[in-house]
Amino acid sequence: MQPDFTSFPRTPFGSAKRAFSKSWYKNYAWLEYNEIKDVAYCFYCFLFKRPGRAEHFGFEVFTKSGYKYWKYASQGLKDHVGSHNNLHNSCVKHYDDYNNQRQSVASKFARATKESEELYKIRLTCSVDCSRYLIAQGMTFSGYDEFSISLNKGNFREMVDWVKAKDEQVSDTFERGRKNCIMVSSDIQKELAMCCAHEVTNVIMEDLGSDVDVC
Repeated sequence: MQPDFTSFPRTPFGSAKRAFSKSWYKNYAWLEYNEIKDVAYCFYCFLFKRPGRAEHFGFEVFTKSGYKYWKYASQGLKDHVGSHNNLHNSCVKHYDDYNNQRQSVASKFARATKESEELYKIRLTCSVDCSRYLIAQGMTFSGYDEFSISLNKGNFREMVDWVKAKDEQVSDTFERGRKNCIMVSSDIQKELAMCCAHEVTNVIMEDLGSDVDVC
C-alpha cells in the first residue's frame, strides 16, 4: 500500500509537526503506509519475518506496531535496511524465492494444461474420424464385450485400436490419457454418433433450404 496523497496527517514532534512523505517511496520501494493508523511498514519484513530470530534496529516497529518517527525517518529507514546480511535483506530474499517459485509453478501448470489440451484434441480427432467412417458405412459402434482384453470389442473400439497400431503418436496420447478422458466409452460413442447425426441433418436442411430458395 503506497497511497499518493497530496498531504499526510501531521504529528507533533516537540515544537514542530511532521508527516509521512510520499517521496520516500522512491528510495525505499519496500515502504508501505497505513492511512488508518498513520504508520509505515516494511512489505518484505511484514510478510516474511521469521519468528524466533534476534531483532535489529526498527525490525519490530516495521513489522508489528508500525513506524511513525517522521522527524528521524531519513536515518531510520536507512538503519532498517542496514547491512547486506541483516534480517531485512533476508526477508527480501525469501520474497524473491517465493515469487520465483510461484512463477515456476504457474509456468509448469500452464505447460501441463496446454499439453493436456493437445493430447485431448488428438484423442478426440481419432474418435471422431472413426465415428464418421462407421456412420458412413452404416455400421454399428458397440460390441457385446468392450473390455480391453476382449477378442472383439466392437467396431468402434477395434477401429480406434487399429489407428493406434498405425500411428505411434495417437497410441501415445491414448496411453497417457486419464481413464475418464480417453474418448472411447459407450457414452462417448453415443454422443459422437449423435453429434455426427446432427451435423448431417444440418447439412441436409441447408441444402433443402437452398433448393427452395432457388425454386
